Amino acid sequence: MSAPRIPIAFEVNGRPVAVSAPPLRRLSSVLRDDLLLTGTKVGCDAGDCGACTVLLDGEPVCACLVPVAGAEGTAVRTVEGLANGKLSALQAAFLEHGAAQCGICTPALLVAATALLERNPSPSETEVKDALGGILCRCTGYRKIVAAVMAAGRAEDWHASSYPAPGFHRVNGAGGISAKTIPAGHAVGASPIRLDGVPKVSGTEAYGADGFPADALLVSVVRSPHHHARFSFGDLDAFVKSHPGIVAVFTADDVPGHNAFGVIPPFADQPILAEGMARFRGEAVALVAGEREAIVDLNLGAFPISWTELGHVLEPCDAVAEGAHRLHETRAENLLTMGFVERGDPEAALAGAAFKVSASIETSYVEHAYIEPEAGHAFLDGDTLVVAACTQAPHMDREDTAKVLGLPLEKVRIVPTATGGGFGSKIDVSVQPLVGLVALKTGRPAAIAYTRTESMVSTTKRHPAAMTATIAADKDGFVAGMIFEGVFNTGAYASFGPTVANRVPVHASGPYFTPNYRATGRAIHTNGPVSGAFRGFGVPQAAIMQETLYDALAEKLGRDRLEFRLANALRNGAETVTGQRLEAGVGIVDCLEALKPHWRRALTEADAFNAGSTAVKRGVGVASCWYGCGNTSLANPSTIKAGISREGRAVLHQGAVDIGQGSNTVVAQIFADALGIALADIDLVGADTALTPDAGKTSASRQTFISGKAAEKAGRALREKILRFANVSLAATLAFEAGTMMVREGEAERRLKLAELDADADGYVFSAQETYDPPTLPLDGKGQGKPYAVYGWGAQMAELEVDLALGTVRLVKITAAHDVGKAINPLLVEGQIEGGIAQGIGMALMEEYIPGRTENLHDYLIPTFGDVPPIESILVEVPDPEGPYGAKGLGEHVLIPTTPAILNAIRHATGVTVTKVPATPSRLRAAIRAREENLP
Repeated sequence: MSAPRIPIAFEVNGRPVAVSAPPLRRLSSVLRDDLLLTGTKVGCDAGDCGACTVLLDGEPVCACLVPVAGAEGTAVRTVEGLANGKLSALQAAFLEHGAAQCGICTPALLVAATALLERNPSPSETEVKDALGGILCRCTGYRKIVAAVMAAGRAEDWHASSYPAPGFHRVNGAGGISAKTIPAGHAVGASPIRLDGVPKVSGTEAYGADGFPADALLVSVVRSPHHHARFSFGDLDAFVKSHPGIVAVFTADDVPGHNAFGVIPPFADQPILAEGMARFRGEAVALVAGEREAIVDLNLGAFPISWTELGHVLEPCDAVAEGAHRLHETRAENLLTMGFVERGDPEAALAGAAFKVSASIETSYVEHAYIEPEAGHAFLDGDTLVVAACTQAPHMDREDTAKVLGLPLEKVRIVPTATGGGFGSKIDVSVQPLVGLVALKTGRPAAIAYTRTESMVSTTKRHPAAMTATIAADKDGFVAGMIFEGVFNTGAYASFGPTVANRVPVHASGPYFTPNYRATGRAIHTNGPVSGAFRGFGVPQAAIMQETLYDALAEKLGRDRLEFRLANALRNGAETVTGQRLEAGVGIVDCLEALKPHWRRALTEADAFNAGSTAVKRGVGVASCWYGCGNTSLANPSTIKAGISREGRAVLHQGAVDIGQGSNTVVAQIFADALGIALADIDLVGADTALTPDAGKTSASRQTFISGKAAEKAGRALREKILRFANVSLAATLAFEAGTMMVREGEAERRLKLAELDADADGYVFSAQETYDPPTLPLDGKGQGKPYAVYGWGAQMAELEVDLALGTVRLVKITAAHDVGKAINPLLVEGQIEGGIAQGIGMALMEEYIPGRTENLHDYLIPTFGDVPPIESILVEVPDPEGPYGAKGLGEHVLIPTTPAILNAIRHATGVTVTKVPATPSRLRAAIRAREENLP
């Protein structure tokens, strides 16, 4: 029964409004659903994330915690009320500083910062952190947000800027043209504001839960409360009839196609709705579709389902034990797959080495914790199913959705909304087949927005790992051999388990020459959450093992830890553990050399600090990384399409989904220079399976490299067509002037009146489409081959202090040197580095997902403003001839060295080696106490 409504009047953004709503309805819901002010986001409905922050009589509040009756007679201000004809200087500062990445938390940050600046126009860094501290951001690492607020406070009139208000040119909702004009040929290496930036700071960007059709049925999901259970349904028809407004219930019996999805087709094993048995806590078993009010008020506790709880295994050691139940009948000992790399004779190398170290380390489940829970809607456009949802991989979504729903591929269209963070988890389908099923069965639009807990219990995690390794060196300090074994908890279904198991053995050596080597990676099924892609595909876990052992080995050798790494680092001409000869573009030595002066300073300062302190000790740690960009020894193409319109614009069909990393801008910059036009002359057509070719998934640090290379090829091909038509040489220049293309070569000039030229079916007078697939080779039975065409390289240094009595860690500074080949957009590069470091901090010190215990953003901790120290980014540019303008990928490898650098700094400060990550205060204090008790 729906709650009674009452009239409530208040002011929103200076205008009086009156609504009729249940008095206890959340203010956030009324703003979004009744007043259509969707700039106010919902990330948790519990006041934990702060994404719904608005001003109530000038004070920041979480709108999800305010009953709408409490707003009676007040003045509410949302992000939509910040711009008055043009963006405020604060909004402009967010653009100029790169403070908005995915943008889902940006409206809340802007609103809270506005309140701060109105009472304190010149806040300190501490005051900014305090004012914004209740708002979580998963992308940026916070540093650029603080800088933007402080810069806006220094502006003479921070209420106004030169940027226009929303209303800029958009094509298919894909983003606006930068206000900063960059001359033709100079886009690469510049830092324009994001081409999709203005919607993010104005609150007009549409994410998965924004803009549901007014007549859409809402969908609620019945999920398993058990790790492993059989279930049966009661009288579903009676349930529907007894609940007014509920339209239908759907189960696995209603799925018309093949009820199994998965990002790797040969391993696809996860049903969209379980069939009689749930294999993990949070697995979907039924859908309830109904009118909005009915679903909002629905109590799923009355749903007719009976559960029979079964025995479960949550750890791989239990899953492989004799007598353990098989999660999948065809996978003996619950082994999903195994990766293997072997080179030389590692046993002989270890046996004959002068120095040897061994250790074991465990890591935990890590939750992606993007601030936007999964959301989307579906509807029928004629006989085509259209699904609009947040995603990282629209063409993969299309394939899985079509297969599950029994539809021809051409009858499914995926339209990605803006995506409020992904980090890998939004590659797997989530809501797409669910809302698609309801839309198909009912003929009505269907929509869903996961709750925070629903998002956390049902989606993928970083693989927990149990790793053991031995590394040996000769008397001269050169690594002689390494043996690595890693067991990865892949959870109930496959997802990216095969990718992790195969990528880890390739990378577990680190970016160092290791002549004798063996590494295995096993993905084991348990009844835990499904483990999938998360920024690094298992390499961050392996780097913890290898880099902490490198510190121990350097200590045995009596060598400086950084110098030991430099001595063993890969160089041009060296061979990797897979036998791949690296001919050019190896930048790890350059990264380590860039850290040298910082390393010497930090060690000197730590020695001085520790000489005067007994309760708190300072430590300095270093770690390196490498990362193969793209798929491992598999086809990995991206296709980019572009054309010249009769109106005198270059139109770029850019299907590389931008989840905050900047592909909308970076790919456009590459294309602009390849074509030879100004960046401002480009319109973007964003990812849409009906409008953009397949640019592959946004993961594995592949978009700048692979889609960027395809864009470079498309730009050059389009340029060649134009020059050939104009009968000029490659030295000619191109420019648009009022619907005319000007082609100039020396003193000669040709004017191509575009409106007079014949256009193709897309309306383009010139067009090109190009594909790029990196040249790789398969790995043989011993893992030998060429798994990647391009690698990214990096090294980071952590300075921190440890309270020996409490086991707490305070980060002082992180210095990061990363080789990006060519920084296409240096500001966006810095943003990726800072954001990746923040996630590495969380992995090192606090993040541990425990099924049934940390299923919200109150119990599951991620770094806040106060947890991220100053970060100094050093951009190293060692061009790789395979990349566009020499560029390499970046997004994954910025996270990889952070955790081991922090753990090595803890060891330097305390003498303690952390064997279970994260290094929480209780674990660290216990380790310190154990060491103290064992001291003579």
